[in-house]
Amino acid sequence: MVARWSRGRASGSLRKRCTAELAQLDLRPGAEIQAVIDQVGDRRGRPVRLVPFDLPVAAPEGFLIATGDEDFIVFERRAVPLYQRQIVLHEVAHLLFQHETETVLAEDAIAMMMPSLDPGLVKRVLGREHTNSVAEQEAELLASMMGQRISPWSPDRSWDVVPEDRELVERLVRALGRADHPGTR
Repeated sequence: MVARWSRGRASGSLRKRCTAELAQLDLRPGAEIQAVIDQVGDRRGRPVRLVPFDLPVAAPEGFLIATGDEDFIVFERRAVPLYQRQIVLHEVAHLLFQHETETVLAEDAIAMMMPSLDPGLVKRVLGREHTNSVAEQEAELLASMMGQRISPWSPDRSWDVVPEDRELVERLVRALGRADHPGTR
């Protein structure tokens, strides 16, 4: 039996929307995440700030806080760097698509439970549903596409080795049983 991924009805239009959004960005291989953030901030006309934070276990790994004049992307400080990048790019995608949040708590309930926080701010942070919604699919796909653009994967498994290390690397490759590995050039 061969397993196949199937595409839902929305996947073609989802991919088209993400491709169109990606085309509006000037992302180059090797770009740093801060360059992406700065570009999105310029496009939105307001700064976007990254906030690494030790989030509680039950919390999302990342979320947005939009104030009157700037956006904050809060992300899990303890995540591995590659996953941090995906979290940040996912939140960037929400900014680019201007995804709306849904109210999960009434303002009076927020005011009673968290009196020191602005109810509107809390609703924006907690309001986006973290499920398999179209907005979440869109954000995840665009995040992956942006990540691929700035750091493309290649099936070429060879790499340049400085001459003084070539012998050592070749011995290691042979010792690990990969004498057929093209590994070094």
